[in-house]
Amino acid sequence: MAAEVSKINMKLHKALIDAGADSQLALEASQVEEDFVAEVTEIKTRLQLMERLQWAITAGVIGIFIKSFFI
Repeated sequence: MAAEVSKINMKLHKALIDAGADSQLALEASQVEEDFVAEVTEIKTRLQLMERLQWAITAGVIGIFIKSFFI
């Protein structure tokens, strides 16, 4: 049971058990927290990609502007 919980969430799992939570509920809460962290990490990665794309689009628009007025 506790082997299913990652090392990072082992402390959360143990704290919930020590607080009197049911073992299965503690396991589920630990897994939900782990899923949440994974989703936040994915969102951060996508935002970084969007920021890079934003700069690429901006550079492209500036290039088109320069070409249309100066070349």
